[in-house]
Amino acid sequence: MPRFFPFIAFSSILIVNLYMCTLTYAAEVYGKDIVWNPGIEGGIPDRPVCANVLDFGAKGDGVTNNFEAFSKAIESVTDGGAIIIPEGDYLVKSGFSINKPVVFRGEGPDKTRLLIDHSSNAFEIITYKRGTWTKLTGGFEKGSKELIVSDATGFAPGRYIEIQQDNDPSIMYTMQNWKQSWADYAVGQIAKIVYVSGNTVTIDEPLRITYSSGLNPSARTQGLSEHNW
Repeated sequence: MPRFFPFIAFSSILIVNLYMCTLTYAAEVYGKDIVWNPGIEGGIPDRPVCANVLDFGAKGDGVTNNFEAFSKAIESVTDGGAIIIPEGDYLVKSGFSINKPVVFRGEGPDKTRLLIDHSSNAFEIITYKRGTWTKLTGGFEKGSKELIVSDATGFAPGRYIEIQQDNDPSIMYTMQNWKQSWADYAVGQIAKIVYVSGNTVTIDEPLRITYSSGLNPSARTQGLSEHNW
């Protein structure tokens, strides 16, 4: 059974996330009213239109698989431009993987709809701009803001740094079936680099724990996005 996505518009923001302009929701959770306002603050960015899915062969007839047409439209967009999806029911039988800023604009929830007819994620919006892991040789005590790395190549002010270490078996693996690959390197922290001098990297937030030299503490840069555009 296809899943229906009523469409106003949405944009992809790197590391993103998928934001959709919808209504305000409220729910009572443990006796407290929680108001949820999904979407981008200020509304969907007003980006220049770069493509129309119809120009790439899309058909809003509810029957034609529009995966290839939508994919070509996405490929054609640069600099976070917008793709227009005119009124219609657009069947899609494969998931999209988006690794750049792009805005999808429909003509309204009662006019433009996506019919998602597959079992995977409808949209995956992700990109990795990570550096290589570098050994931490000092400065990894709780409260420290100055990390000493074996090689500071690639570390620069304004970039993000990810710190991790191996799991401590005496804590993590007290039961054999707890040793799972998805739980590797469970301890870590992300901070912003403010200064680099030689092999000393200064971060904006102090370390929250003391890392163990016996658990191979290491660091790498992370290409996180702070702004929508």
